[in-house]
Amino acid sequence: MMKDGLPCYNSRIYGHQTTGKEYLMARTADTIAIYSRKSRYTGKGESIENQIELCRQYIAMHFGEEAAENVLVYEDEGFSGGNMNRPDFKKMMTAAKERKIRAIVVYRLDRISRNISDFSSLIEELGRLSLIHISEPTRRS
Repeated sequence: MMKDGLPCYNSRIYGHQTTGKEYLMARTADTIAIYSRKSRYTGKGESIENQIELCRQYIAMHFGEEAAENVLVYEDEGFSGGNMNRPDFKKMMTAAKERKIRAIVVYRLDRISRNISDFSSLIEELGRLSLIHISEPTRRS
């Protein structure tokens, strides 16, 4: 479900139906994190650099140029999405727990995790931290 061009989040996780923009404005931290991951270089799919650029464009469009310029970028190249044991992912989650970021933007949800159980646990943890998780829409051809 979309509202104002942003995904609406499930009330079971976040307490009420809301858009990402509403949650972002309620946070005290000003920084948005971009997380990118690519298992290995294959020449297929989006590179780390393209993922980050697409996320910056999304942030600029929805939250302004200043927000896009002040992102924290976390990237794990060469790491599988099959588990959460990735150095920059762990750093990002530490920053989230310390309330240093107000949102996490990813190119696609599978950049966070390809394991449904891990992903579900992560969404619940982000909900407890009152952080939002925004998925960048895929590039249209």
